[in-house]
This record gives sequence, C-alpha cells and structure tokens, in this order.
Amino acid sequence: MNSFSGNNYLKCGLSLNAVDREQLAAYSNLPDCVEFLELSGELVLDAAELRNELPWLQELEILHFRNLISASLSSMLTPENQVIVPDYKRQLRELFACANRCGAAWVGVDPDWEVLYHDPQRREIFNDVLRSTAGDREYYDLKMTLPVRIPGSGQTAISNSLKLLYKLNNYRVDLALDIHPHELLNSQVDWEKLLHSFRFDTACIRFCYESDLGNKLLFRHIEPVIKTVKQWKRPLCIAIAPGRQLDHAGLSELIKAVNGESSEV
Repeated sequence: MNSFSGNNYLKCGLSLNAVDREQLAAYSNLPDCVEFLELSGELVLDAAELRNELPWLQELEILHFRNLISASLSSMLTPENQVIVPDYKRQLRELFACANRCGAAWVGVDPDWEVLYHDPQRREIFNDVLRSTAGDREYYDLKMTLPVRIPGSGQTAISNSLKLLYKLNNYRVDLALDIHPHELLNSQVDWEKLLHSFRFDTACIRFCYESDLGNKLLFRHIEPVIKTVKQWKRPLCIAIAPGRQLDHAGLSELIKAVNGESSEV
C-alpha cells in the first residue's frame, strides 16, 4: 500500500476528524476503496493499541498522522520561550517513533506560515527543530508535512510558503495542501497555474469540508484539481477530510471518481 506502480500515481484515503478513542471507535465499514487513513496526532500514542481493539482498523496497512503536535504548542516556540525547545524536540522524536510503529509514511506539524514569514527569530527556532530532527526522519523513513491552506486565511500569499520551505532545513519535509473546495465554488481558479510551483514539494492534498454542517463533497468540486495533479505524473496522496459525519456511499463514489472508476468521470 505504501508503493505506487505503473500509472497509479494517486492514492486516495480518508483523513478522519476523531480526536479520541470513543470518536474513532464510532467509525466502521469504511469503503473498500480507501487506500490509507490519516488520523489526528492526538491518537498517535495509542494507535498501535487501537489497531488491536478495532478490527476494521487492522485492515488498513498504513496510518498517517496530521497535527502531530498541536498548533497552540508550536506557537510557543518563541525567543521568550527557548526553554521549551528541547522538550518540543524530544516530544517530536517520541511521536515519530510511535508513528513509525504504525507504518506511517508522513506526519504533520502546523508551522503557522504567517508567523514564520514575518518573524525571522521564530523562523530560526522552527528551522532548528527541523534540523535537529532530520536524522530521526531519516531513521524512521518519515516525511514531515507542513499544511498550506487554500484559500489562504492570512495576509501572506500562499506561494510564500513554498519560498519559505526552501529557506528551511527541508530534508524529508514536504507540503500538505489543505484545499477547501466549498470556499472556492464562486471563484475562477486557474488550478494549473496555482498549483504548478507546488508540484515537486507536495506529499498530500486534503480536500476539507464541513460534513457536520450538511456540506457534501462532489467530484465536480475537485475535478479541476485532480485533473491538474494527474498531469504531474508523480506519487501523490489524496485525502478526503470531512467532519465527523461520514456519507459512506458518497465517499465511495467520490474516491472511485478520483481513481477514474466511476460513471461520474
């Protein structure tokens, strides 16, 4: 499951919103076409044990983890809080080890691009974290993914996240593009132009939507993105990221459409 072969450049899975055992246990009977599962970093410490408890979780070879350390804790990596940096690195290494035991290929940390872009001191602290843990990422064969929200929510252009990535110690560090399709329905987006610069530095694309509010993700909402990234002809993971409510039939049809196996295409 961790390999790509032939023209199968895309792997399609789910990014679940569960943050504790009880919430995760509520999920079952996931569509057979789900090729991987991404969980909240809050579950990584118990992930190996959860596999033994939940039979449906055993059927998935790979679990990935987003937000390995909370954004609120990462935001405390400031010149005024230098004392916490060694503990942050230690915790990150321990979480890498937990993720590796589940066969994870990537783990995510939210760096807050807006802050790093405008604050060189905090950027250097975060860069030191990346540099100090590069050996651990190599040892565990892990990539760290840094999320980029599309559309952006700050004043800084999303393209600056890529420029910033090149200034950081980016060994085994890639981007995860968090695309919110429902926020772009009335926008004329040239996806080929927008995503062109990201094509070599992106490990995962998440399509995020609020299913709890009744929103549904249809293939036509994401088709221009899928067409664009298929042209890259490089391995890429596509994660469907709803809220707590799962429309199993709809998700199955959506994933099949992404893979070109549906009448929707």
